[in-house]
Amino acid sequence: MDAASPSDIHGASAPGTKSLWREDAVWLTLAFAFGLHLWVAVTWPTEVWRDEIFQTLEQAHRLAFGYGIVPWEFRTGIRSWLVPGLLAGVMKLAPESTGSRGVLFLVNVALCFASLAPVATAIAWARRAGIRAAWVAGLVCAIWFELVFFSSKALTEVFAGYALAAALLWTVRAREEKGRRPLLVAGALLGLVLGLRFHLAPAALVAFWWACRDDWKRWGWMALGAGAVLLGFGLLDAVTWSWPFQSILLNFWINVVEHKAESFGESPVWEYPVSLARVWGWGAIPLLVLGALGARRAPVLAWAALAILVSHSFVSHKEYRFLFPLLVLVVLAAALGIVELLRTRRRLGLLGALAFLFASASGALRYDFRDMAPLAENADKKEPMNVWTFRRGELEVMRLAGMQPDLCGLGIFVLGWGDTGGYTWLHRDVPFLEFRPEHPPERVLYANYAIGPRSLGESWGPYSVVRCEYDACLLKRPGGCSGQYDLNVELARTGH
Repeated sequence: MDAASPSDIHGASAPGTKSLWREDAVWLTLAFAFGLHLWVAVTWPTEVWRDEIFQTLEQAHRLAFGYGIVPWEFRTGIRSWLVPGLLAGVMKLAPESTGSRGVLFLVNVALCFASLAPVATAIAWARRAGIRAAWVAGLVCAIWFELVFFSSKALTEVFAGYALAAALLWTVRAREEKGRRPLLVAGALLGLVLGLRFHLAPAALVAFWWACRDDWKRWGWMALGAGAVLLGFGLLDAVTWSWPFQSILLNFWINVVEHKAESFGESPVWEYPVSLARVWGWGAIPLLVLGALGARRAPVLAWAALAILVSHSFVSHKEYRFLFPLLVLVVLAAALGIVELLRTRRRLGLLGALAFLFASASGALRYDFRDMAPLAENADKKEPMNVWTFRRGELEVMRLAGMQPDLCGLGIFVLGWGDTGGYTWLHRDVPFLEFRPEHPPERVLYANYAIGPRSLGESWGPYSVVRCEYDACLLKRPGGCSGQYDLNVELARTGH
């Protein structure tokens, strides 16, 4: 293979000539990543996991507009208000005349801006390695299908994954440089990681060890940075809940000690590797080979990713989204592997980049919810469950219902309240309730509109179809609404 010349990789070119490796390419890469992620978010809205709406966006909507669904986690106080609080500030910027469309667009802008964190981290990491073509590393992180998909998901594990990638970069700086600043910054970022998701403590411990080894003074400076940020989480809980660190300690007690999380399903220890293999398919080969090459330059990425996989595998309740921080680290390592090949073996590097591109495209085309942990729940589902359109119909119909001027109440047939976008997508302060066979017939008086699956046909009881979107429909009955209903009262009574 021909080795790349310094001018090809390090950006040295004659005055007045143009080069694809110039500094401007970094900003173009960030702009491309933002545009791609926002386009996907707006074009293919989905709700794959209930938590992406009801643990964050719905609570932000409550803060911003005064109404929304309250799940059990926010009745017992096991979730921090940090993410909902930040998102509420974004929502308040939307003009009221734009309805849920304006609110959701601004939220997507904010989420996609946050999704640039791994891209920027990859660029900074490659630049730190002396590679001027660092934009290539950023581009790799920008286009991997899973990072694109999760870029619009308001999940704490997503934000924790972004913070962890940046934290590991600063641990490398702290290991290589003298002074307290890298230690404090690395510690602060790890404190943010732990505050968002304490389940990543093993990965944080790896980062501490990598930066400090047996130097207890350095451990102290990193711990000071982490402690300062964690103290902020504790103070926030003290103000918004009952006592400091309530959202972390009570969450650990209820879900780990009392095993409540296991009531939502249990999976065997080997399920995460199997799930990753099913989602990645043949693309796992170039991804992991390139990742192993990149980990030679940044071993802490491999150690932290391994810590996440092992520690999460021994937790009984498994969901694929919990692995997002691992996905970020693996893709980041692969990005470094590609630029390393481009630096030393140009043709092999181009081949690796093409393999990565095709692996991402293949993964995106095959991206199916049935391949994601917990696999047992989807074992009997024969029809494809494309994640790019998952519950899109329900969300679009929910937004359509909110646009009806005569809406005074909204019911749900067959579907559950968690299968919709909640008040975040409805954005109308009207009763919202489920219709089930065990409910009394007069329950329909609370709602003059309803949503349900297309399979219901053209009518259901007094309701007839107004319009359908994908596999969901909006229905309407004659007349208005009578009586008062509060879904949150019912949820509190049933414990949901």
